[in-house]
Amino acid sequence: SGPGTVNMDSSKIATTATFSQPGIYVLKLTADDGDLSKSDTVTITVNEPAATGLSGTWSGSYTLSGPGGGGCMFNSGGSMSMTVSSEGSSFSGSASLDGVELREIPGCAFLGRSSPSGSVTGTFSESSVTMSFSFYIPESGASLTLSGTASLSGNSIQGTLTSGGGNPAPITLTKQ
Repeated sequence: SGPGTVNMDSSKIATTATFSQPGIYVLKLTADDGDLSKSDTVTITVNEPAATGLSGTWSGSYTLSGPGGGGCMFNSGGSMSMTVSSEGSSFSGSASLDGVELREIPGCAFLGRSSPSGSVTGTFSESSVTMSFSFYIPESGASLTLSGTASLSGNSIQGTLTSGGGNPAPITLTKQ
């Protein structure tokens, strides 16, 4: 039993099992020569495949709030994407955000939202991604950086980066 299917050649003494998806499988193995029969069960855990590269387009969401320039409180969030090329354990590429809140300094009046483009660089291993995003916001002439380490599992990146101002920025990205 398990979450997916298991394929193997049961007519061979030595065989290889292939699993259709990650999860926990319980297999019953039986040897029978016609006179005697013996059975045993084995539990096998199949993990997500290891990341072989980050190349491609990733999209998802982010949130970022807290005190900003001039002490103004802000609440940004929305979609986030990156298109990267990887070589070895390093990657670089372009990135975009939607929903960056703009505030007037001084005074903190809400001016609207921006959708800046920028760049991303970083490194990755089987289970984590260390990344640094850099965005230029033309409406305000300001820059926004997000950096830190997030978890990598299969085609998913999740974690909390930190803005240049020290504010936490939870992100979730999925490879498209």
